[in-house]
Amino acid sequence: MDLNKRVIRYGEVRGVVKAPPSKNRTIRVIVAATLTPGLSFVANPSQCDDVLTALDIASALGAEVKWEGDGFQIRGNGGLRERPPLTRSIHCGSSGLCMRVFTPIVGLIGG
Repeated sequence: MDLNKRVIRYGEVRGVVKAPPSKNRTIRVIVAATLTPGLSFVANPSQCDDVLTALDIASALGAEVKWEGDGFQIRGNGGLRERPPLTRSIHCGSSGLCMRVFTPIVGLIGG
């Protein structure tokens, strides 16, 4: 048998494919959930450094973040109307998206 030849036979493919999460979409969802009143659940989020930075910023702005299973819950505070006073610095790390989306929000609420 020639090792360079391959035989392909008809067959059925079965299984589940989980698409890799998007860092930018995960951060945008965090921003929206932070500004929304009530509870949001994010399933299969990216867990890169930029997303963890966005979650830290959301917490600093008064959102409650809780990891649960393969995702996390965010209890937003309704557009930051009833936010606690900003008592600590907010660091965006090396995330350009966090810098672009959170800077105007912090600028609007003061602190």
